[in-house]
Amino acid sequence: MPKGKCLSEFEKGQINGFKQNNLSNRQIAKLINRSEGCIRNYLKTKEIHVKKSKRGPKEILSPREKRLILKEASNNSISTPKIKHNLKLKASRWTIRKVLNTNVNIKYIKKLKKPPLNPHHKLTRLDWAKDKVGWDEKWRHFIWSDEKKFNLDGPDGFAAYWHDLRKEEKFFQSATLEEAH
Repeated sequence: MPKGKCLSEFEKGQINGFKQNNLSNRQIAKLINRSEGCIRNYLKTKEIHVKKSKRGPKEILSPREKRLILKEASNNSISTPKIKHNLKLKASRWTIRKVLNTNVNIKYIKKLKKPPLNPHHKLTRLDWAKDKVGWDEKWRHFIWSDEKKFNLDGPDGFAAYWHDLRKEEKFFQSATLEEAH
């Protein structure tokens, strides 16, 4: 197996030309600054320095299909089986997931249940708290408890999607789980 760099097309042409002019392998090696073994191997097989074909099974998805998968995931908040169905792909959902995971701009994340607080909301909350700082006896009329919600009929609200990091995150309204932007 060769250890050095592959012969360039120019070097191959030089070797063929020098050989047609009846130069020895040693003379050709000195002229193009390569080993005599390299020259001998090239002349013997002429295929040794050709790049070998890729090993392993043929890729299932074409580059065009990969781009379509990324576009579909970026523009819609749908699952990999739905992407497969919409694009009518023969690849498995695991293969589609691999394509999505290899892209640095697309990540599988959980949808937010509510939008993040903006500066106006933060100021409103702060004003409310400042207004209530002086309350001493009024707080005794309120009942405080640590609430825990249990869902006995299955999950509600967990939703994840393929998020394009170049776009804004999507969230669901907590009551109806309808998508909002």
